[in-house]
Amino acid sequence: VGAGPLPLPDAWADAVFVLFAAHEVRDDAERAALFCELRRVLAPGAAIHVVEHLRDPANVLAYGPGAWHFLARATWLRTFAAAALHVTSERRMTPFLRWFVLGSREA
Repeated sequence: VGAGPLPLPDAWADAVFVLFAAHEVRDDAERAALFCELRRVLAPGAAIHVVEHLRDPANVLAYGPGAWHFLARATWLRTFAAAALHVTSERRMTPFLRWFVLGSREA
């Protein structure tokens, strides 16, 4: 997973889904660049859906030291803000999964 340009025109996507993948971009700046690129291809009024494990007590209990591979909620919020995205909805899907719905601040 990287932050290179997507072969899509601006405002092309009615929805973007990022499922269990973005945490693999370990560098904060590169992860923010990835979300900037996702924002670029997002149509006005559309949303980016991000589903990830968090580095939180539930995942530490389930995964032990492996949970340190996940990102903390605060890290995700900084990433979204750096990409000029805001959280329009946030849900805990299970005790282990968080679903963020993001909108562009430009919309």
